[in-house]
Amino acid sequence: MESEIEMDNPLASPQRESAGADSYDRFEYQYHWALCQAFSAYRNARDFAVFMEYHEDVIIADSLDKEKVKFTFNQVKANSSGSYTINSLTKRDKGKNGEKPSLLGKLCSSVHKKCYLSKVTELNFVSTIGFNFSPKDGLKLRALGLSELNSGDLSLITNNLNKEIDEFDSFPKEIIRFVYSDIPLQSYYEHTITRITDSVEVVFPKHLLKPKDIYRVLMDALRIRGKDTFDYDKWDEVLVKKALTFDDIHKVVTNGISGENSGVDLETAKYVINDLTINGLEKGRLLKEVKAYTLRVLSPSLAMLEAQKSIQEVIVKNRNQIGDNITYDFLQRLSVEIPERTKYILDTERTLIAAIIYEIISSEI
Repeated sequence: MESEIEMDNPLASPQRESAGADSYDRFEYQYHWALCQAFSAYRNARDFAVFMEYHEDVIIADSLDKEKVKFTFNQVKANSSGSYTINSLTKRDKGKNGEKPSLLGKLCSSVHKKCYLSKVTELNFVSTIGFNFSPKDGLKLRALGLSELNSGDLSLITNNLNKEIDEFDSFPKEIIRFVYSDIPLQSYYEHTITRITDSVEVVFPKHLLKPKDIYRVLMDALRIRGKDTFDYDKWDEVLVKKALTFDDIHKVVTNGISGENSGVDLETAKYVINDLTINGLEKGRLLKEVKAYTLRVLSPSLAMLEAQKSIQEVIVKNRNQIGDNITYDFLQRLSVEIPERTKYILDTERTLIAAIIYEIISSEI
């Protein structure tokens, strides 16, 4: 068993491998499967976090509270033909240093004797081709636990794992599940777009949305998190660096459903800029920056959403000083109050002032 030294992060354990994260772009299906699970949780308004390539292909946390959180570990296999048998799941090939782990052995090793084992409620082997098992009740279910297999299949699996895994007798076998994925390998992109659309329509009925924009932003965010191969001992830090949470999705979705009409009237921006005491060339450059900012907020990254929020907060704070006559000096004073993390994203004074102009016009002040 791992050291019992208390860590702030309940998943703080050296990772079994990082090769999966380094070659994350080869596992498109896993990322789409993970994003679909995230939107299923979002649809039910559940607090959650989805981790990519962190101890296992996909981990789903049911809470952001490190004391209450429970985890579902998922090894996701994307194959186009055949089906998994007991032999293919428990077979151990020969390697340079002895026998390699079997597929099920590798899955069990991601939680066996780990400090977080008691928080794991499900250990899922997810497959696109299904399983050639014999359920004891004869039902064709999409998900099966070990106890739902007939006695012969159950004995074969447990006997093989007993030989492979040290102290498997003490392993919580009830968490092992075999899941036939409901996301087709041949059309996982289209299925993901549909899942996003269906989920958002439940949360925000009668709103227009751009599911492909939402997909692009969140898939990029998920890939960035999957590529990060570092370990983290702080729970708050691992949530930021490795997980996609309810709040992350909600920020993108709420922006997406209002994005259809989020562009400001550029004529109004032109009038505001024309009144500023700057030369004509600078006015033209500033209007160009407003147009560029408009495009960025129509399909933003998570970092851009945070930047937009910080600018809006500064505007609200100074709303009593915003009148019909907006001066360049006033815009410069507002720009000084913008947080440094936002200035890093909007990296010139002109870009920052253009963003402030946009947000003033689009606000209700």
